[in-house]
Amino acid sequence: MLDYFSPAPLGKGEGGSVELQNGKINVTFRSDDFANPAKGKFDPNIITTAIAHEGSHVADAQDYLRTGVSVTDYTTEYKGNFVESVMAEATGYSYYTVKLTTGGAIPTYMSSWTEADKKTLSVVKQKRDEAVKEVVTRPTTKGGLYGYSPNSTTPAFP
Repeated sequence: MLDYFSPAPLGKGEGGSVELQNGKINVTFRSDDFANPAKGKFDPNIITTAIAHEGSHVADAQDYLRTGVSVTDYTTEYKGNFVESVMAEATGYSYYTVKLTTGGAIPTYMSSWTEADKKTLSVVKQKRDEAVKEVVTRPTTKGGLYGYSPNSTTPAFP
C-alpha cells in the first residue's frame, strides 16, 4: 500500500488545469507536483490521479463544446475530486488526502473504509462523497481550495 498526501495546494488548478481557448481544450500539469514527499522522487501514481482529475474536466469541456451547455463550477470540481479519489484507491494508496491552504488535510480515500465496509460498498461511496463535498465546498477563508456551493449556477466553462 502507498501512503500519500497531495502536494502543497496552489488554489484552483492545484496540480493542473483545463482551459478552453479558441474552441480547443488545453490541459496543463505542474511537473514539480508529481514527487512523492515520502519517497522524495517522481511517483507515477501521483500523475495518474492528476490525469484522472483533469481528465474529468476535459470530459466536461468536451460536453460543453458539443452541446453549448456547461456544468457548474461545483459539479466539475466534485467530479474531478471524486474520480481522483477512486483512482487513488485503484492505484494502491492506503489513504489519499487533499491539503488545505491553511494546513491540515481532508482524506478523500482511506483503505479502512473498504476494510470496514466490504459488504456495503455504498457506505464507501457515501464516505467518499462526504469527503469530496467537504473538499469542494470548504470556504477559501477556512483553507478550502474552491469554496463552491452545490447550489451554484456559475458555469465551469463560459
